[in-house]
Amino acid sequence: MRSLGKAGYVDWLAQAAASALWALGQQGVAPDRFAFFGSSQGGGTALLLASIMRERGVRAAAADVTFLTNFPLALATVEPGAYGLMFEPLGQMGDRAGEAWRALGFVDTTSHAHRLTMPVLLTAGGDDHVCPANTIQSLFEKLPGTRSYTELRGQGHAYTQPFLHLARAWFRLYV
Repeated sequence: MRSLGKAGYVDWLAQAAASALWALGQQGVAPDRFAFFGSSQGGGTALLLASIMRERGVRAAAADVTFLTNFPLALATVEPGAYGLMFEPLGQMGDRAGEAWRALGFVDTTSHAHRLTMPVLLTAGGDDHVCPANTIQSLFEKLPGTRSYTELRGQGHAYTQPFLHLARAWFRLYV
């Protein structure tokens, strides 16, 4: 945000995409039959990579307690923490705050929702105060294709066994 989209998450996402392209070039990898998954920032990354690489054979995506989702809603509902620390510099940006929001939009999964045309599985923790369920549900509502949303009641922000089982079944169906 401070670099207005010239560094930070832009560099990180470019490196993640380069890593995925490298993996797809390895012997034994079916380059037209792969999926992305992850939890928290890894879940957000999975969705961003699925969006960016959708024309390269991505068959499905699965994201658990997804960070990088609906920044404006997160700002309105999140306690200080991961999102809170991210938004702290906004107050110091003055008239450049609009540019910072546009830069964040590039890595907000809701900005990519229309491109997530492959089957997408989302899970949220009902008691997650880092990545609240309402931000993840707002993404789910924007997805254009086959999709699933599961909110794990009583679950905080953590990688869970239920997600692993759901993702495995999801990939068996769609990959």
